[in-house]
Amino acid sequence: MKKKADWLAWFLQFVFGAVIGLFIGYMLISKRSRYSYYHGGNPYLLQSNDVMPFIIGASLLVGAIASHFGDRLWVAYRIFPNDEVPNSNFSNLCSIVLGVIGLGLMVFAVVRTMGWVG
Repeated sequence: MKKKADWLAWFLQFVFGAVIGLFIGYMLISKRSRYSYYHGGNPYLLQSNDVMPFIIGASLLVGAIASHFGDRLWVAYRIFPNDEVPNSNFSNLCSIVLGVIGLGLMVFAVVRTMGWVG
């Protein structure tokens, strides 16, 4: 029997993971000190034009991980029984492609800040 994906569950897991990824991406690149911000400096570890690609990439990456693993990522088996949402080969491929795009955006932002790419 062919596996069919539950696309509503996949989408909701992706959106929830993407929102969490926004916060994770922001926390990864923000400086903890407000000194540079109040004195006209950049409050991020990256250049200003690389902040959004990095945060969007983190959002896509965490959203892809969440859509692939579903509730197993957020909830322990001891709390709720493991009613695994079925993933089809296509939904797994979508998660992998979105995750690779997100990771690529993050790497591109870091590499561009380092000056390796123009």
